[in-house]
Amino acid sequence: MMRLLLFLTALQLTTSVHAVSLYESSYTPLSEAACRTIGIDEARISTRQQCPGFGNYGVIVTETDLRQSITLTRDGMEYPLAFSRTVSPAWSILGNLAEWRHTRTNPGNPVAMIVRLNVSENPANPDVMTSYLVVSKISQTGICVVGTIPPVADGRQNRLAREMADNAASLPCL
Repeated sequence: MMRLLLFLTALQLTTSVHAVSLYESSYTPLSEAACRTIGIDEARISTRQQCPGFGNYGVIVTETDLRQSITLTRDGMEYPLAFSRTVSPAWSILGNLAEWRHTRTNPGNPVAMIVRLNVSENPANPDVMTSYLVVSKISQTGICVVGTIPPVADGRQNRLAREMADNAASLPCL
């Protein structure tokens, strides 16, 4: 009986240790009110808005022909995430927040970003949107989209996106 109790206590401690993530989240706004317009191209029906960034990363929200995307900037370089190519060519609109995943010990150095992208995939009913979470990895060598998490019936979408983000360094670009 004592062995069983020790085993169960050790199992509980091991499970508790593994459940603690090395990563945590910080958030920045993507709403139109939090961003400022830095460019308008009436011929292409497009806009560029500078939104609050995180750490050394800037955020530019682009909209062309009713399709929104993000371009991250770092050290004067631009990294377009091209959601119309990497997620869906359909009409889309971003959610109001960017979630930045970083280690607890280095909060200014994100390893991934998660954003919500609401996509109108049914041309017969364009008001019906599918809400994806888009995961992009951030490394010293580049920034790119590594995956999307579709809506999940049991509400695990955010958790699955964070798990993907925490492992983004090992994932290929889309």
